Amino acid sequence: MTLKAEFLKAQYELTLYPEKKLLQGNATFELNKEGVYEFQIQDLRIEKAKIGNETLRISEGEDRNYLKIYNFKKNATLTLTFERELPFKVSPLPQVLENYLPFPRVQLPLEISIQIQGKLPYQLILPYEEKEEKEGISVYRIKEPFSKAPPLILGSFKEKRLTLQGREFLFYLPKDFSEKLWEEWEASLKKGANKLQGTFSLLPYPRFYVFLTFERKSFPLGIFLPLPSDRATLINDLFVGLVEQILEYGLNFNDELLEGLKTYLTSYALSSDQKALRKSFLLNSAPKERAFFRLFEWINRLGEERFKKFWDFYLGRYLFNGSSNELFWRSAANYFKEPFPLLDLPFQRVSLKVKPEVKYLDNQKKYHLRLNISQEKTFRPLRLEVYLVTEKDRIFKTLYLNQKEALFDFYLEQRPLEVVLDPAYKIYRELSLQELPLGWNILKESDISIYLSQKELLPVYREFLENLRKRGAELNFGTISFSALPLKNLLFLETPPQGFHLPLPEEGIYFKILPHPNSSNHFLAFAKISSLREWRKFKPKEDSVKLATGFLFQSGKFLYNFKAELRDGLSIRLDEKEKVFGAKSSQILPLDEFFPEWLGLQALLIGETHDRYEHHRFQLEVIKGLHHYFKDLTIGLEMVQSPFQKHLDDFVEGRISEKELLERIEYYDRWRFDYRLYRDIFLYAREHKLKLLALDVPQEIVKKVAKTGFSDLTEEEKKYLPEMDLYNPAYKDFLKGIFESHRFDNSTNFESFYQAQLLRDEAMAERIFEYLKKNPERKIIVITGKGHLQYYYGIPHALKRRNFTNFKTIILGETEDFKPSLGDYWFNPAPVEYEKTLQLGVILDETSEGLKIKEVLKDSLAERSGLRAGDILLKADERTLKRISDLKIVLTFKEKGSELALTFKRENENKRIQILLK
Repeated sequence: MTLKAEFLKAQYELTLYPEKKLLQGNATFELNKEGVYEFQIQDLRIEKAKIGNETLRISEGEDRNYLKIYNFKKNATLTLTFERELPFKVSPLPQVLENYLPFPRVQLPLEISIQIQGKLPYQLILPYEEKEEKEGISVYRIKEPFSKAPPLILGSFKEKRLTLQGREFLFYLPKDFSEKLWEEWEASLKKGANKLQGTFSLLPYPRFYVFLTFERKSFPLGIFLPLPSDRATLINDLFVGLVEQILEYGLNFNDELLEGLKTYLTSYALSSDQKALRKSFLLNSAPKERAFFRLFEWINRLGEERFKKFWDFYLGRYLFNGSSNELFWRSAANYFKEPFPLLDLPFQRVSLKVKPEVKYLDNQKKYHLRLNISQEKTFRPLRLEVYLVTEKDRIFKTLYLNQKEALFDFYLEQRPLEVVLDPAYKIYRELSLQELPLGWNILKESDISIYLSQKELLPVYREFLENLRKRGAELNFGTISFSALPLKNLLFLETPPQGFHLPLPEEGIYFKILPHPNSSNHFLAFAKISSLREWRKFKPKEDSVKLATGFLFQSGKFLYNFKAELRDGLSIRLDEKEKVFGAKSSQILPLDEFFPEWLGLQALLIGETHDRYEHHRFQLEVIKGLHHYFKDLTIGLEMVQSPFQKHLDDFVEGRISEKELLERIEYYDRWRFDYRLYRDIFLYAREHKLKLLALDVPQEIVKKVAKTGFSDLTEEEKKYLPEMDLYNPAYKDFLKGIFESHRFDNSTNFESFYQAQLLRDEAMAERIFEYLKKNPERKIIVITGKGHLQYYYGIPHALKRRNFTNFKTIILGETEDFKPSLGDYWFNPAPVEYEKTLQLGVILDETSEGLKIKEVLKDSLAERSGLRAGDILLKADERTLKRISDLKIVLTFKEKGSELALTFKRENENKRIQILLK
């Protein structure tokens, strides 16, 4: 029968012989019970063991790191005589000696006496609570019971003392540590300590020892810290060490609870941006981040103040007094009068899915928003924070998702535009595509499969690959097809996968990272290193691009460094996701889920109905979505004719205004649709410096061809003719149906109409093709009428004829003949009203004097303002009116409620009136 053994007292008497590099000592233990006593004796030689006056026989067991002593008396004194070699050597760094005492496998207070025989070349430090000097002997006492002794530390130090929140800290710094730097540290430490007053009050001892070395490590009464690169790192490492004192030496926690509490009470408590830190934890799958969220979700559900009171209560009762994971959770259940909800459930990343439904209730004059929220892949009770964004307000709600799927109803005064789930990242969940901060740094933090196109290039990439290979990255030689990408994080070096358009520059360091098209949990990255010389120039500047989603570094400098803007929270835009859907095979999907499929394209052609505002809103959303990933994006415009390209460039660069743009491209003379339909696209391009490309041929040529075919064109006009294929029977039949359903001039015959349509299709295709050939790094979104794209006729057919196939088509709006051959994608955006350009309500003729009114429409602004047929409009505000387009341009920039100054001639008399536009 083995009895439980206990200690009443432990004393150690040590003698150090520096020249012999030897430590000798006696350890005395007062035993108060019979039983087996076990000691850790790693690195020690036990010379003698005695209980009272009786010498014990020492035998080596299977485990030479431990010594077992059998005591057969109730009260006895055990003495162990031992020695150990001192591995100290001359070094400017702290040298640490642990395992220098035979230490029992229980917690106890202790007293250590040290005598030095000979000259010690460095300072000897042993952390203590009390110290006494007796005739050349130093006596160190530690009152708090510990399961191990503090280490002996030898070195040459500069000592600094600092009091923080009632605790004394002794910093042992290198001798060359500057006073100025210490003053900076001191100020930062005092400031940081104010944030953690509660932590300091929990520390059971009045003094701490802090040494600078290569690693952060905690030991009783003190910590080692690596020499920090900045003050923020110093503060974090120091306070992490202090909390570890409580968790590791004062409480018996392990595994997930220990890791979760360490993170929550240290780096998280100290963080100046806790939201950003939580999001960064969601980007990793390490046990530390998972442990933090398991604890944090519970704390968030309870409330942080309630948890703090419980934590103070628990430490007051159990610190250095026996504790365990089971006791912690049992105490929490009793304290809060509710069980901990997560212990018996698998804790994994949850995937949140939302199906919104919006209805307007006429009888209540309110909007009814219903959210169907479900958890996929796993389930646990969630406290879910939500923002409801309406036309005027941002409404915060807290939802309790206690089932795998639940419905939530809201009644709102204004139309809801967006729902944002978990905007502060308080749930351990999968991030959406728009939340992922994909960047250069993620290569070092993720499991990756690497494809290097040629094995011969390995020497150029060796240094880059070294750290990735250490993390377990898999290296493959050759490449794969874009259509067969494995569901992994993939890095392509030198060459992208087959079928993926992404030209890589010849010189410099190039990088681009994109979401994986087939998995929301993975990414595609592309990199090229032209030479080791470029790589070594880049290395010192690597930190400046750690969050970059793309960059190009050449000859010692960055030609560009692009970081995508990210959304906070899981965002569902109600005006888009509920009403805008696309058809792909048998699936109906929200718009955002199509973007990964479009990332590898060089051209995306979007076919519109010109006067449908919702089509242009859709186009803008696609432009924004792709611009999120690609800096060099071009927008191709059917509504601007190629001779006016210079004016588009001037507008994007801010050299001319919107009004000047409309004048110079002769917008209202050549395109009859309201500019406000397209205005947001033009403004977004200017704001973000996106290239606008004029696609169409001059109107004069098209009209002439539509009348008489190509035969009457002048030599100058023939310069605008592209290479054309006039034989396309299927397209000809398709256009015949359109021709017969429209009213044309009697002089227009179908053959001429067909040639004019082909001219525009071929010319726009050639313009796109030649532009991309000259700018292979660019991607283009083409905005054109859907008649130019449907059924792959028109522009698609002309592009394929030029051996260009890396494009897809999107057809917008209702169609009478919907079938798979209509296009690659079909979307039908819900109708949306917009503020149309105001109209006077007159029919005009252009004359040498001005714009002559032929007719005033009934109930129009003109009629209410007293204008009559025969009046000649001379000026609108201060603009002289020569063409009808002059008046349209003025009205384009007028808002309802503003006034228009109109000068007109009536019966040889000039008049001026102010018209209130409403």
